[in-house]
Amino acid sequence: MNQNYNELKQSIEYIKAHFLLDGQWRRGKVQKIYTSGKIICLAVRLPGKTIHLAFGRGDKYCGLYLLEAPIPSEYRVVKDQFLEYFRKHIRGNAIVDIAIDEMDRIAKVTFFDKSELFFFWKGGNLHFSHSFKDGARQFIFSPWESMEKKEVDVADYRIFDQIDRRDIDKRPSRVEPRTISYDEFLDGEKKAGSKILKKLKKKRDFIAKDLEICSRWEELQSLAIKDELDLSQDKFRWKGIKLNLLGIEGHFKRRDKIFDKVKKLKRGYEILEKRLRETEVSLETRDNIKIEQRIIYPIWKIKTVKKKDKITQDNDAVYLNFKDYKIAVGKSARSNDWLRKDWAKKSDTWIHLDDYKSSHLFVKNFDTFNIDDFSVLCSILADYSDFSGDMIPVIFTQVSNLKGVKGVAGTVNYKKEKHLIVQKVNWKEIISTAW
Repeated sequence: MNQNYNELKQSIEYIKAHFLLDGQWRRGKVQKIYTSGKIICLAVRLPGKTIHLAFGRGDKYCGLYLLEAPIPSEYRVVKDQFLEYFRKHIRGNAIVDIAIDEMDRIAKVTFFDKSELFFFWKGGNLHFSHSFKDGARQFIFSPWESMEKKEVDVADYRIFDQIDRRDIDKRPSRVEPRTISYDEFLDGEKKAGSKILKKLKKKRDFIAKDLEICSRWEELQSLAIKDELDLSQDKFRWKGIKLNLLGIEGHFKRRDKIFDKVKKLKRGYEILEKRLRETEVSLETRDNIKIEQRIIYPIWKIKTVKKKDKITQDNDAVYLNFKDYKIAVGKSARSNDWLRKDWAKKSDTWIHLDDYKSSHLFVKNFDTFNIDDFSVLCSILADYSDFSGDMIPVIFTQVSNLKGVKGVAGTVNYKKEKHLIVQKVNWKEIISTAW
C-alpha cells in the first residue's frame, strides 16, 4: 500500500480519468469526509456517480488511492484533528485538479476557490499543507511546521524544501492502478470490544447466579413463617443463602434475622433483574462495535497553550476548559464530595465509569447531548481513572439525581442514570487545538 513515485503518479492519472468526460474536466464536489486510522477519505460527487479518494495517513500507507466504497463504519475514527480540519475547510468545495510534483512524492489537490492541499509522504510520515486566500492575501497552514498560518507570496511544492524535498529515484511501478476495497488496508484488526464482550458475558453469568439465589426469598419466607427452619447453628446455610447468627440469642430473635434477610433478598432480586436486562441489552448491541486499530497521525505540532487557560489543578481536583464546557474531575473521595456539593449545580452533568472504580467528572453547560464532545469528556475521565480500554463504559445523570451515602466519602446513590459505551479519543490534542 506504500506507493513509490511512479505508482503515485499513475494512481493520480487513474483518478483524474474519472473526472474527465470527452476530455473535459468535471468538477467534483466533496460531500463527505471520513477517516480510519490509516487513510482519510473524500466522498466526491461527480455527475451520475460518487468516487472515494483515499489519502494515506503515513507509515505503510503513503499514497493516493481510489476506493470502491466509503470506509466501513466500524473502522471510522470518531474524533480526529486531521478529520476536523478537513471537514471545516474542504467539505462542500469542488475539486478542479489533481497533480504531482516532478521531483518528490507530493500530491496537490486544487479546489474551485483556488485553495490547494499538498500531501508530502516522506520517511513513512505524512506532511500536509493547506494554501488559501483571504481577500487578496495568500496564506499557508503547515501543521508540521507551525500551528499558525503564514502569509506567503506564492505557495508551491517548494514549501517542502526545508524537510528534504528532492529529486528522488523514480523506480518502476510494481502494481497497476485500480479501484480497491478497504479490505486491502486490513492487517488482522480485531474487535476492540472483544474484552468488553467477554466481561459482559461473565457479568451476565454472575448476575444470573446471584439472581437464582435471591429468587428463593419466597420459599425462605414461607419456611420462616411456618417455623420450619433449623436455627440452632451460628452459621445458617440454606440453598446457597448464608447468614451469620453468631451472638444472637434465642430462637425468635434468630428468626427475626431471617425475615430481615428475606427483605434484602427480595430487594436484591428486583435490582438484579434490572441489571440482567441491561446487561443482555448491552450484549445484543455489540454488533456495532468499533474496530481496534492503531491511528497513524500526520506530522502535526500541538498548539502550545498556557496551562492555566486549559488545565488547572489543586491537590485533589483537576479543572479543564473545553469549548463552552467547564469540567472538574475529582482525584479523591473528599474532592468528589466537595465538587458535587459546592462546585457543581444541580443542572450539571455527572459522569462515572460503569462498574469500575473511577474519579467523578462534573461538567457545566453540557445542556445538549453531543456524542463527539461526550467522547472527549469520557476520555478525560478514563485517563484520570487509569482506565486503559479503547471502549469506555460510563453512567451519567444530572447532579440533582445524586445523593451522598452518609459515612462513606466519595460514594453516591443515583437515579435516572443512562448507560453508554463510547470510543476513547485523544482528548489532549482535541482540547488544546482550536481553529
